[in-house]
Amino acid sequence: MLEKPKTQLASIIYFDYDKADISNKAAKTLTSHADYLVKHPTKKVRLEGHADERGNVKYNATLGKNRAVAAAKHLHQQGVKAEQMLVTSLGENKPVDKGTSEKSYASNRRVELKPIDK
Repeated sequence: MLEKPKTQLASIIYFDYDKADISNKAAKTLTSHADYLVKHPTKKVRLEGHADERGNVKYNATLGKNRAVAAAKHLHQQGVKAEQMLVTSLGENKPVDKGTSEKSYASNRRVELKPIDK
């Protein structure tokens, strides 16, 4: 069973439309994850990049990957080893909200951080 940190960490960071830049809020979340992963070097995390459905499938897959890579770079800069991270993109394939409002789109522009069990 994966050991959980003493405090519950947010497991999702969000992005602006058509961007893969890490916001200040996302950086704080990632830094909390980095602190945990550095203290627990045998733990691993999957970074799943997502996009809203605007744009074509290939573009959204690339954008999702760029978002996950940006999150991984931030974690790496905080001391997390590359072998502790798996980067993947799901593009527009797994929306959390299938609506067509800006609120729906915003909830789908994300990277989910998921623990990898050994």
